[in-house]
Amino acid sequence: MAARLGPVDHTGVRVLAIDEFAIEKVPRYATVVIDPTTNRVLWLGRGRGREDLRVLGKLLGAEGCAQTEAVALDMSLAFTAETQPQCPDAAIVYDLFHVVVNYGREVIDRVRVDETN
Repeated sequence: MAARLGPVDHTGVRVLAIDEFAIEKVPRYATVVIDPTTNRVLWLGRGRGREDLRVLGKLLGAEGCAQTEAVALDMSLAFTAETQPQCPDAAIVYDLFHVVVNYGREVIDRVRVDETN
C-alpha cells in the first residue's frame, strides 16, 4: 500500500478509530487504524492483539499521541490496554454497536436467567 500510495501523513491527527476484521475463513485477522475525520487509513496490519497495536506509538510519535483527543474502539480489551498508555490524554470511546451487544449479553441475559430461576 505504501509503495503505491506513498507515505501516510500522520500530522494533525486528533481522532483515531481502531477496528479488526477477518481476512480469511480460517480465523485470521487484520487491524486497521483510521482518522475518521478525514477517512484516511493510517495503518493496516495483520493480527488483532495488543502487541499488534504497539505500532501506534511509532506511527504518531510522542507528540502525535499527546495531541490525540479521542480513540474509538470496539471494546477490545487488548486495544484499550495498548491505547491508554500510549495516548493517556485521549478519551476512549466505545462504538454503540458493541456497547448494545455487550449490554444485551451481560445485563439482559443475566436478568432473564435470574427471572427464570
